[in-house]
Amino acid sequence: MTVLDTRRNLREPLQAAGAKSLAHEGQLAYGEAGLHRYLLAFLILILPIQFETSLGLRLAPADLVLLLILLLGGIWMRTAIHQWTPWHALLGLVFSFALFNGLVRYGSLTRWAVVNKYVGFLLLTALYLVVVQYAQSTEAIKRAARLVLLSAILQAAVAFPLYLLGFVYAALHTSRIAGLLIDPNAYGGFMVVALCLHWCTVNTPGRLVSRRWAWLVTVLLLLNLFFSFSRSAWIGFAVLCLATPFVNLRAWRHLVLPIVLGTAAALLFFRPYFATELAPLITRTSQVTARLDILAKATDVFFSHPILGAGLGSFLRDYEVQVHNTFFWFLAEMGIAGAVVFVGFVMAFLLRGIKAYRLAAPEYRGLLGGLLLAHLSMMGFSLGIEAFYQRYWWVIMALLSAAHAAARQSARVLH
Repeated sequence: MTVLDTRRNLREPLQAAGAKSLAHEGQLAYGEAGLHRYLLAFLILILPIQFETSLGLRLAPADLVLLLILLLGGIWMRTAIHQWTPWHALLGLVFSFALFNGLVRYGSLTRWAVVNKYVGFLLLTALYLVVVQYAQSTEAIKRAARLVLLSAILQAAVAFPLYLLGFVYAALHTSRIAGLLIDPNAYGGFMVVALCLHWCTVNTPGRLVSRRWAWLVTVLLLLNLFFSFSRSAWIGFAVLCLATPFVNLRAWRHLVLPIVLGTAAALLFFRPYFATELAPLITRTSQVTARLDILAKATDVFFSHPILGAGLGSFLRDYEVQVHNTFFWFLAEMGIAGAVVFVGFVMAFLLRGIKAYRLAAPEYRGLLGGLLLAHLSMMGFSLGIEAFYQRYWWVIMALLSAAHAAARQSARVLH
């Protein structure tokens, strides 16, 4: 036996002991939270639910639950500085200046800039606070991740049958499945995040779905992803397909078989339907041209205001369209300063996730890998839409940060 083998044999039991110790502490924190624990679980379950209002705003019930948690928790919430990054503070500065910049340039602020963008950012920060507040152990992180996956499964289980019924009852018909997220792109991205969590933990000790339901969940999520016809979500899915074998090789059947069998069935039995009905939805060449034109305009705005951008909400105000690319949106409205902060922000969680994955006990590596791939997939997803405001992405980032904090604590136990 080599020295390395000896160190590895000593390290793994200590890691497990540290994880169990942290799990116990996390359970105590959850127990002390009382009502807050159940409110947080409810918040995550209803996270992907939105409603259109007569004011032109989308109402998310999860935001109301979030405000209730903040109201009840208030000054008793405990958080540590290592659960945050310097990029959080820089984002706050960038958004505040962009709002002020827009006021100076136009002499007034639109509701879109104030409510949708600025207040929306504050709510996302509060969501991050609430999640890291209660996910203070690996077991707590696992519970939160399971709730995210369960939320996606429940939506998919309801949305897909209704989508199929729409072909029979015209009043229910929609060309693209969107669930209760309203936007098919956002819905598709949510399905990708759920698949990341499912595939990276399937057939592992830390599985989030029991064996008997694993295949059904795979097929259900894939069908919902496909019929969202979200090419932005498909970019994120491509990232997932490329990276999953490196995290959980046991998931190869869930990755390969449904895609191969689904493609074969489509070619053998549904080829005319796919050619006439679905091909136009998949290609949408006119939309591709429009997106490229939007990116060209965003680039022009950036060159006109390269350092600090044109101001929060300015692009929609000037062109009556959103940028549909998160990085280019930051460039256009917050300049190179905002774009650098955005890249630094998402990369900070990527690095934290990698470090947490390396330090995690073997039974939790699938979970950490799922969170890490969900974050990577969302980075790919953000190339096609403004993904910054997707609440489930912020939950994933909060869980990665919580996992990093748990890994730091475990490392202290080892030493």
